[in-house]
Amino acid sequence: MKNTIIALTVIFFFSTTVNAQKTKEQITNDVKFIELIEQSKNFYFSEENIDEFKITNEFTKKLNSVKIKNADEFDYNFENWLKNNLSDTTFKSVNEGVILYDKLNKTVDSNELSRQKINSNSNLLIEKYGFDEFMNYYNKELNKLNEAKFSELNFNCEQKLAFYEFNSYADYRSEVSQIDKNHNTELAAKKFEKSVNNGALAFENCFKNR
Repeated sequence: MKNTIIALTVIFFFSTTVNAQKTKEQITNDVKFIELIEQSKNFYFSEENIDEFKITNEFTKKLNSVKIKNADEFDYNFENWLKNNLSDTTFKSVNEGVILYDKLNKTVDSNELSRQKINSNSNLLIEKYGFDEFMNYYNKELNKLNEAKFSELNFNCEQKLAFYEFNSYADYRSEVSQIDKNHNTELAAKKFEKSVNNGALAFENCFKNR
């Protein structure tokens, strides 16, 4: 009986390993996945996305961790919000804040279509292969691309983490903004959590190896 259990365990493990490898090969050769990897490679380290990353960081720092009590006013009438909260920020003037806010929004809008295409393709592949199977493999492949680019840009561990977190949130924000077009907000939240965890793991590995 003991030998039978051991044999069944070995067969199950072998079968699971073979199926996992088969799924990886299917994903790798999938036209949509090839397209997604190309989109990711071309967009995430594009000048446009790097600009959005830098402007977002600058804008966030100048907000100085101020608590935003009126989100609607902040989003739709930032100038008025800043007039009432200028002393809590590090903006030198309302005009400086408004200029940077408009610059950020313009950059976000110009990148929106690229993010939507990436989200759309990843959702199709999740539906086809399953969430964990696809996202684990996609993140692994994306990390390889990221590390090569990080080296070119001389990013330290903290900058890498910030970049992962920025793109995780920006992709999530973009996807949730499409809610009126029947996008799955629950799926968007799962992808966001997975991406943030992937960034944290990349940071941990970076910190260990430096």
